Amino acid sequence: MSNALYNTVAHVTDGIYEGIYMLICIELYLISLWALSLEEMFSQVEEEKITPVKEITPLPIPEDHNSAIKSGKVRAPTHIISTISDERYVGNRPGHGSICIMLCADHGPCVSGSHNTIVTARAQKDLISSLVSGIVSDGVIKILSANNATKRDNKENRVELVQKFARTHFPSVKYMEYAVQVETYTLSKANNLVLNVDGAIGSLFLDLLAGSGMFTKQEIDEIVEIGYLNGLFVLAGTLHWSDWVSLN
Repeated sequence: MSNALYNTVAHVTDGIYEGIYMLICIELYLISLWALSLEEMFSQVEEEKITPVKEITPLPIPEDHNSAIKSGKVRAPTHIISTISDERYVGNRPGHGSICIMLCADHGPCVSGSHNTIVTARAQKDLISSLVSGIVSDGVIKILSANNATKRDNKENRVELVQKFARTHFPSVKYMEYAVQVETYTLSKANNLVLNVDGAIGSLFLDLLAGSGMFTKQEIDEIVEIGYLNGLFVLAGTLHWSDWVSLN
């Protein structure tokens, strides 16, 4: 090795050694400061100049969701809410639901929806086809009759039956009374614009929800908005279908 190369290597090596030495000195200096600070802190604690912070137990690491489900500690969130088992709908006003279903099923073949359901059932069509045939031909639920069969002096017996039941068993019938007031007004226009069974059941359905005290105003609005009451008429149509499809 030439003298020039040797001198260069020696110079670089000396620089590295000096750098390492400086780092060691700095680290030792910091350690000494930390030791002095620690000693001072313990001294102040003993002299009660400072109060040590209480030890905190760290929170446990959350368990993996899949593992927690397998162990039975948690369950997956529900995606379907069924109101069939909602106790607010069960046993609230005994007999009201069954009476409404029987009266709706007693529409007879002279009502367009019932007539078409019956005809389709007699053609040996399935339940859904028969129900759709009746529902789409009947349109929206009408609260007033407009035919020659029911008039001011010949009102529908089914309406009188549900009204009598409600006045006996319901805490309030304010919506039904409002429907009666509407009927009084419409009868002043035409002799056959009387309250029909659909309108009577619809108004009493509101009285049932409001009078039970189990539903908020928002819940009642949502129930009405989604057409919950239509289930009664669909069930009545199902009874029509099951009755007529089995006939020889």
